[in-house]
Amino acid sequence: MRFRNLHIGFDDRLFTALGIPLIGILIPIVFGGIYFDEGAFYWINAAVSCLYTAIYWFTARALLIRLHRRYPEAEQLGLRVRRLAVLFIPFIIAVCLLSYLLVPEEYGGKSNFLQSVLMSTILTVSVASIYESVYLLHRYREVQLEREQLLRERVQTELEALRNQVNPHFLFNSLNTLADLISEDALRAEQYVQELSKVYRYVLEIQTRELIPMQEELDFLHSYLYLLRTRFGDKIQVHFAIPESLYNRHIVPLSLQLLFENAIKHNVVSEAKPLHIEVYSENGLDLVVRNHVQPRQLPVNGQDHSTKKGLDNLRNRYRLLANRTVETVVSTTTFTVVVPTLSTAESHAANLAR
Repeated sequence: MRFRNLHIGFDDRLFTALGIPLIGILIPIVFGGIYFDEGAFYWINAAVSCLYTAIYWFTARALLIRLHRRYPEAEQLGLRVRRLAVLFIPFIIAVCLLSYLLVPEEYGGKSNFLQSVLMSTILTVSVASIYESVYLLHRYREVQLEREQLLRERVQTELEALRNQVNPHFLFNSLNTLADLISEDALRAEQYVQELSKVYRYVLEIQTRELIPMQEELDFLHSYLYLLRTRFGDKIQVHFAIPESLYNRHIVPLSLQLLFENAIKHNVVSEAKPLHIEVYSENGLDLVVRNHVQPRQLPVNGQDHSTKKGLDNLRNRYRLLANRTVETVVSTTTFTVVVPTLSTAESHAANLAR
């Protein structure tokens, strides 16, 4: 089975078992004008036709397997066709010549030699074309799967980096904030440590999970926001309007944290210009995260050193896991990201497909 799928593209046992008798039965009718009502004479011709068909079929199949093993790529189709023609046409001529010389006339042995060669070539080309078409489709799917696997591995690597960072700058800022709180307000410092531990506990717990319930992501986000608000105060304004119907749907973990982090990274956050972020649902199925656009000034050299991989990673994760699209809408005043959510059944199917 594995050999057939590898070098032919499919399990051809049923195709062979049905194809050879079918062609053998039709050849006397189509090319010889011999029909069922001629009794034994028809069936003897059909048996001889089946024999010829089997010879051509298995020879062509063996040559195709050899060529597929030696020239497996889709781009080498032309080379395979030329090699098959060079190898197989002389074989057809030799078989037709032997048939002409050895098989009695009443069973087609003395029929027109060129007609026999043409008929045999047409039938062989038809069968070989079916084999080659299926093989090309198989190779196309293999290439697509290989590309998907490479992309999945790349995305997984990026995701591990995201999980392992959440992120170094965030941790550095969090510890600085904690140091200030310890000297100012011990109770708030204790609460801050508890929320910080929740954030990193969540990151550790989702290491092997591709999708999580929305409720878990929101619980994590509230801990994350507590840290942000402790650091920025009223400079960040977050407004939630999430229907309870979304709480049991599933989402890619760290999606919201990534979008909040991007909003803070790319926009001014100050008392004069507080950053407003809205989290809501427009259709009861997708989650919308929107922030006001108030761009940071670029560095002196005018270059933005942001890798901008976070949002691409999120898009790729959704595409690979659930064939869903993460949409972005950019205007002069707002930046909006529409994140799909999945039902429990869809989430289960996505995890099984991994």
